[in-house]
Amino acid sequence: DIGAIKFGTKPWKAGHDFSRTPPATSVLKRPAIGYMNLVKNACFELPTLEAWTLIGAKTAKLTTGNGWGAKSVSGKTYPTGTSKLELRLGGENDGVEQIVTGLQPRRRYTLSAWMRVADTKETVSLGARGFGGKEVSASTGGTVWTRQSVSFETGPSASSVIISLKKSPGAGYAWCDNVAIPMAASD
Repeated sequence: DIGAIKFGTKPWKAGHDFSRTPPATSVLKRPAIGYMNLVKNACFELPTLEAWTLIGAKTAKLTTGNGWGAKSVSGKTYPTGTSKLELRLGGENDGVEQIVTGLQPRRRYTLSAWMRVADTKETVSLGARGFGGKEVSASTGGTVWTRQSVSFETGPSASSVIISLKKSPGAGYAWCDNVAIPMAASD
């Protein structure tokens, strides 16, 4: 009984079996991997703002990135951001938000993002609400990439949070990248 096929069994057949009907629908489940980012399209590397909803002025768009040594836009390099795409906010109170699911009740999470503004008279903020507790936010008025973070604890029955990136009123721009809510290792 030495070989690839056990004696007395049907040999393996290559190719598709058209006699079998596939399931009507497929259900893809996100794997539960400790510290995996729960934010969808978190680095804005998809060609659209998929998973994000425009809010405020609704002029948010993706722009070519300047991070990680790429000098493609301004001729300057920045310590973070990506070399492909970044989120640019402009106009009065421009912003985006996303409902992040897969959270566990009564757990502490940290939301973070890298952000910067063109004009120090303006700010860009990162916020979290709808998790069963008081809304939290952090902001920066810096012209270089700065990582901001906020921590929140989900309520007794909460399994989601609404996260947002918003620019203050004014004519300048703000940029955001690398948004994250790591899944807890024990989730």
